[in-house]
Formats: sequence, structure tokens, C-alpha cells
Amino acid sequence: MSITPGIRLAFLAFALSLLATGILILAVSIFWLNHPDTVRDAVVTMDLVFAGIVFGVFTSLSTLPGLLGNLSPVRCKRSLIIYVILVVVVIAIDLSLATVVWFRSLQLRSAFAQLWAGIDRPTRISFQGYAFPADNPALTPMCSPSSTLQGKLHLRSPIFQPSLVVSRLITPSSDLSNKIMYCRGKQGCINPITAIASIQLINIYTTLYAFSAIGVLCILSGIVLIYARNDEERFLRIEEKQRGDRALNLQYV
Repeated sequence: MSITPGIRLAFLAFALSLLATGILILAVSIFWLNHPDTVRDAVVTMDLVFAGIVFGVFTSLSTLPGLLGNLSPVRCKRSLIIYVILVVVVIAIDLSLATVVWFRSLQLRSAFAQLWAGIDRPTRISFQGYAFPADNPALTPMCSPSSTLQGKLHLRSPIFQPSLVVSRLITPSSDLSNKIMYCRGKQGCINPITAIASIQLINIYTTLYAFSAIGVLCILSGIVLIYARNDEERFLRIEEKQRGDRALNLQYV
């Protein structure tokens, strides 16, 4: 097998696709870093964002040995081998990040109490309108911040504190007005927030898993190019040896 233009073109196309993938991951991570989103930041934490930045840079740089090797495959065998090894590392990191995000998507509800406890009071209050913009002010069982409920019900009670509220409405006790509803249980923001966060996480890990397919194609094209390069090098050596033999024979003629 010799190095045909088709082999080099396919290798170049997949290498450039991997480069574009790295640049895209880097750009999205930087965008998320500079444009906070309340729900997204609750589940896509800064450690994942910074990991995305590092991964994007590493992925982009990993394509350089391959692009260099494609310029002269016969002379740059080491660059091609390094490229294939780096792409294997890229795939391993990509699958690891995707699995971490996937695992977080499975733990959204079980980890919600801890997540909610770490959110500051203004952010909790903002979720009231964020989850259901049409309900403003709202008495529906969702995120009930104390400011909203106390302002609506004219109630000053420690019951109505920003919390996980509410899964159900319980009949108020006889010493309170019939217009006042108790908010107990722990449902509240969990449904709207986890629904939004789940969609975002699904999109992230699905995209990362899809990116790994590009890496696999890069490895296959790299192996094919290395194999073709080895064959061509062997042919060149045979041809060089034959020329040497002919030159030696001419000396004895």
C-alpha cells in the first residue's frame, strides 16, 4: 500500500475535525466562564468548566504532530506515532469527562438538598420567577422564598424561610386565617430546576460521547497512514538497494 492522496486527505480531514472539536470545547468553556447561568452553574461547577478549558487546549495542541506528519509522512513517522498516542489520551479524557457529567445527571435529585443548601439567598429567591415566569407572584407549590410568601400572605413566621419547599399544601391550623396556607415537605424547586439541569447535562455528555467518535476516526486514519508510510518506505529502500546493486554491477562490466 502506498501513500495515496485520498489517504492523506482523509487523515487531514479527521485531524482538522479534531482541531475544530478542541476549539469548540475551549470556546464554550470560556463562554460559560464569562457568562454565568444560575441553573447551569449549580450543576456544571467551576471545576468542570476549567477542566473543559484545559481539555480544549490539549485537544487542539494534540493535532499539531498529526498535521506536521501529514506534510511528509515518510520522514515524520515519529510525529504520526505521537499524534495517535495523543488522540488515545484525548479520547480517554473525553470519555472520563462525559462519564462524570452523566453520573452527575443521575444524582440530581438525590444531591439536590446539598446543592440547594449551597445556593445563596438572593439566588434562591430568583428561582421563583426563573422556574415559572408566568407565576409572579406565585402561590403554586414550587420555590417559595420568604420574601414572596410573606409579602403575599402578610405573614411573619419562621415557617416561610427559603428552603426546599413544597410538595403539598397542608390545611392550616384553626388559629390562622383560612387564606394562609402552610408550605411543608420538600419539593419546591427540585422539579423545575432538575428538569432544566438534566436537559443541559444530557446535551453536554451526549456531545462529549459524540466527540469521542471523531477521535476514533482520527486513530484509524492515523494507523492507515502509518501503515501506508511504512510500505512506501520499504519500497524506497528496495528501490535504493536495487540502484546500488546496478551501480555495483556496472563497476565490474
